Amino acid sequence: MAQPPRASEGQAHWSCIPVGFDGGESVFRLRRFLVVLCLLMGWSAPAAAHPHVWIVARSELVFDEGKLMGFHQTWTFDPAYSAIAVLGLDSHHNGKPDPDQLAELAKTYVESLEEWSYFTAVKVDGAQAEVARPTRYSQTFGRGQLTLRFFLPPQDRCEGPEGHRSRGK
Repeated sequence: MAQPPRASEGQAHWSCIPVGFDGGESVFRLRRFLVVLCLLMGWSAPAAAHPHVWIVARSELVFDEGKLMGFHQTWTFDPAYSAIAVLGLDSHHNGKPDPDQLAELAKTYVESLEEWSYFTAVKVDGAQAEVARPTRYSQTFGRGQLTLRFFLPPQDRCEGPEGHRSRGK
């Protein structure tokens, strides 16, 4: 059976890593080994993953007598996010989230979205227009998906295009 090599004076062998105490080439090899080890061990930043939420968004412009009154926004969330969002909202244990719990969740969503202008960009005559807080909002759960609806008025009323005729109200 082969014997491990004996350490010479001033040097110790730890498995395959020669550690020198004489300041010679073995110290350089140890430093190089530690650099490679750190790179292999992942001295990189930890992954900072976050969940993504997918929505199908629909916007309807609402005009009254030629003036833009606002936007009806309808956001339908993906089934995976919807399932997580409604966990614990079924206090009656009937398999459906409680309407009052959904209303509270809608309020939280709408308040949280204000920071990002409700992910709605409005331009009037090429200039950015501000939107006001939603005046009406609600949320429903059906077919395994959450749907958030809110009415988003512009900060200032805007004139519609020439000859625009609104349908409905």
